[in-house]
Amino acid sequence: MNSNLYRIPTPNELENLKSIWHEFTESSSETNDQVYSALLEKYNEPHRAYHNVGHLVELFEYFEKYRDQIQDQQSIALALFFHDVVYNISDTDNEEQSAKYATKALSELNVNTETISRTADLIEMTKTHLSAESDLDASLMLDMDIAALGAPTEQYKKYSQAIEAEYTTNLPTQKYYKGRLRFLESIKQRDNLFITKTFKDIFEKQLLKNINYEQNLLKEKLRINKPKAPDR
Repeated sequence: MNSNLYRIPTPNELENLKSIWHEFTESSSETNDQVYSALLEKYNEPHRAYHNVGHLVELFEYFEKYRDQIQDQQSIALALFFHDVVYNISDTDNEEQSAKYATKALSELNVNTETISRTADLIEMTKTHLSAESDLDASLMLDMDIAALGAPTEQYKKYSQAIEAEYTTNLPTQKYYKGRLRFLESIKQRDNLFITKTFKDIFEKQLLKNINYEQNLLKEKLRINKPKAPDR
């Protein structure tokens, strides 16, 4: 059973996703279909409440909207497809493992080595969400990946609930709340919340509003659930 709490794709959205896959893998062979099916199986793993196919659908909506600004559309599209293919909450090398998975899969599809290398590099950038200012393609991709932080309030609530569901499969709830608070504060302390002016202008104000909302919510949860001192 899939635990998707964020966005369940429609049949049309899934068909569009597949058409984009074929556009940038440039083949429709049996091997291609097998690689794509295996990719979707990974994104449909039951522990993924947010980092699932719904997340991919949303990312490719941004991709389609801003694709005219992207020079190397193939590498960016492939990096989006594979950036979370390996996603295990307790591991710290998901990005590296996702890059390795992509390299192997794309080699099977005879994608050129330069594109494979660039795709792997882009995937690994999602670990820090940092890129050179001159690398507009990477900057757009990284901003797309965190755009949910600047989503409208109700959509953000679904996002934050889904992230909590993912992490609390392995972490005690209190530990998650404290870690999430540290993460949200680290986002606020960044010099640039979004790298590109495009995403900054659209999402940054709402992002700060969302983070303040969730920080207050988590602090209240920690206060309510704080263990009582033993009676003396």
